[in-house]
Amino acid sequence: MTDFNLDPAGIYKRSFSLFCKDIVKQPIGKIHKEIISNLENDTTSNFSIMIARGHYKTYVFSRTYPLWLIYKSDKPVHILIQSMNQDMARRILGLIRDVLITNPYFSHFKFKKETDKLLELYIPGHEDDSENTHRIYSVPVGTRGLHVDLVIVDDIMKDDDGNSSTNMKKLKRIFWNATAPMANGRNGRILFIGTPICYDDLFNDLYQLSLTDSGWLFYRYPALYEDENGELVPSFPEVYPMEKLLKIKNQLPSWTWEQEYMLNPVSGEDSIFPLELLNIAVDLDYPKLSEEDEKFKSYYLGCDFAMSSSSTADYSAFCVVSKAPNRPINLEFIWHERGVSEYDQIQQIKNLCRVYNIDKAVVERKGITYSMGNKLIEDPELSSIVENWNPTNEEKQKILGNVNLLLQHKMLRIPSDLRHSDLLIKEMQTFGIINENGTQKYKAISGHDDLVIGVALAISAAGGWVFEEDVPTTIRLI
Repeated sequence: MTDFNLDPAGIYKRSFSLFCKDIVKQPIGKIHKEIISNLENDTTSNFSIMIARGHYKTYVFSRTYPLWLIYKSDKPVHILIQSMNQDMARRILGLIRDVLITNPYFSHFKFKKETDKLLELYIPGHEDDSENTHRIYSVPVGTRGLHVDLVIVDDIMKDDDGNSSTNMKKLKRIFWNATAPMANGRNGRILFIGTPICYDDLFNDLYQLSLTDSGWLFYRYPALYEDENGELVPSFPEVYPMEKLLKIKNQLPSWTWEQEYMLNPVSGEDSIFPLELLNIAVDLDYPKLSEEDEKFKSYYLGCDFAMSSSSTADYSAFCVVSKAPNRPINLEFIWHERGVSEYDQIQQIKNLCRVYNIDKAVVERKGITYSMGNKLIEDPELSSIVENWNPTNEEKQKILGNVNLLLQHKMLRIPSDLRHSDLLIKEMQTFGIINENGTQKYKAISGHDDLVIGVALAISAAGGWVFEEDVPTTIRLI
């Protein structure tokens, strides 16, 4: 029963946006309104909501949305709020409690039970019915057994989960085995809210589910997005105008900005290939070559080998790039296979050298692929163009630095319609610098790195960018 003196027409029952604006005085922007519209119209789907740090995702969806559900319902509403630990869950429950106690629109709601783990309220006008009550629980990760109408999962992933595949797998099992079923008993739904931790975290799983008929919707709102004119603009300018965001960016390490504000995580380490540079490289302008320039176009090959056929093993990646006067280095071809014999891989290299008339090929030589490198050097057809590469950490820094440099100067083009280019971009996004026992290692934070190394070796074979002299080749993170 609504207090008709304050809401005579019941308009705040029908509009979550107005409820935020007029009752709770909660600022919302376009990004929140888009999600809110779907929450109001779709009462069954699960929502995965990834929004930049500080952009009011907890206040709007973990605090205010439960308040609205209780405010407008004449039937019992049971809500569970889960966070990475009990203190965080209690904090969110405390935010809800503060509104219930201080806001005049909730003066007619009476508590039956009030603790830091459970708020239980009588339905207004039904204070004599002690069984049918609104309930809001606060619980940590791992809680199971409750059955509710809404499960709100707010920032359950910790940095340690992103830095360890074992921890992430454990967290995923807990979510699917313990948390998700709690929405089933009362035909409820889940709001999964937060920022990403790593590229194969729960947000990635929920995004993949959203591409199927799974009942999951996925929303991603970084602090800055590209508008129709190709300009970066703030997602929530009412609170975070461009000037404020740039100040925040300048005060943070690059990986923190990318992960917490641009939603491009690299598990707490520096990203070698920031997404903003990769977006420029994809389909970078490449004017048609003149007949004269065509004569000087040359092709180069980079090969990263793998011999295992295991489902978790790396792939072999052979990448061809071209270089022409006054043009960016262009990725021409990617061969990406797993479980191919040494003989067949050598034949594939020979075929590529013939098709593209390769000027130079740089191939990895280490461990079980050491003998393959030797065979290529000794092969009469290939010996004059093949150069072996030893993948030490120092050598990795050198070749990856060349790629980073090309990206910074808009001198590397990755065609979006090239087969496997999407996998390459994904690998590049997850490639970072990890500190292991005081030593900086250059490697993929998650997943594979074969395509990155293959492209880097091809660029190394091409000599990098030769149209500007005395350019440093060390990695500069932006």
